[in-house]
Amino acid sequence: VYVRHLSSGVWSRPEPLAESGGDHFRTAIAEDGAGRIRVVWSARAGGNFDLWERAFDGRRWSPAERLTTSENSDIFHVLAAAPDGKLYLAWQSARSGNFDIWMRIYDGKQWGPERQVSNSPGNDWEPSLAVAPNGNVAVVWDTYDAGNYDVVARILSGGQLGAVLPIASSGAFETRASARYDRKGRLWVAYDEGDWNLGKDYGNGVVESGRGLLVRRQV
Repeated sequence: VYVRHLSSGVWSRPEPLAESGGDHFRTAIAEDGAGRIRVVWSARAGGNFDLWERAFDGRRWSPAERLTTSENSDIFHVLAAAPDGKLYLAWQSARSGNFDIWMRIYDGKQWGPERQVSNSPGNDWEPSLAVAPNGNVAVVWDTYDAGNYDVVARILSGGQLGAVLPIASSGAFETRASARYDRKGRLWVAYDEGDWNLGKDYGNGVVESGRGLLVRRQV
């Protein structure tokens, strides 16, 4: 994991944030209320990926801090900054044989406890975060709860998570959501769509019982 910053139109040299020689997956970056730049990444220790963070105060980077310690992998992490300076971290975590969405909140001094966002018996994948002008936070992800991937959301308001809201819930393959609030407080969500029954068993003797993985994909 490397970082560069732009100053007066010139990019700095790449600076390493994680130990070399490791196995790292994806980065997320945001600025907290004190102006510190925080970078989160996933790193493997043995067969398990966990989330780590370092913060830059304008002069130096803090030591790496481990943010998750679950028994299985924590991946597909996203960060979002709120107008009040809080940071929201959401990720996909494998626990008890199932993927669910979890989150933590940085209050300006420390990271709060983990909060489980999804509890579907089906796997839940790849969260996205969006912060509204009024401070509400939308957590959007795709779920296999109905036996095909659908896009759903929960709104965090006043510290409480609302009900699961369907965003795209047809029999099609609907995944990889991206979310953003506009200035009027409206939530916009874009996502991938594939064919109905995508990835299901199919063959020459059974017409349209399923579709291959790469037949069609569109936004």
